[in-house]
Amino acid sequence: MKLFSGLMILLFSASAQAFCFQPTMYESEPSPPLSFSKPSVPFCFSGYEFSGTHTCESWELQNYFDELEAYVDELRDYSEKAWEFAEAASVFASEVTDYANCEIEAVSP
Repeated sequence: MKLFSGLMILLFSASAQAFCFQPTMYESEPSPPLSFSKPSVPFCFSGYEFSGTHTCESWELQNYFDELEAYVDELRDYSEKAWEFAEAASVFASEVTDYANCEIEAVSP
């Protein structure tokens, strides 16, 4: 019985060390938005910093503010996707380390 127990322990420990899961990462880095440029300030707003007034129509200002909001939203989305990619890459790096250690254990006497 002792021989059988010892043999089973040896077989199970060898088989546990022999199979290591090689990690994979399917995520890819995010691409910056296509319209990744800050909106230009309307010309009608150019004298505001000196006089405190502007000659813009309300629709011109609204268009500019809408463009700014869309630009900021694109930046936030890109930033969020970049953080998600970074987190996935960090997990992948940890899994690669575990895999390498498992392979090392499998071939170590």
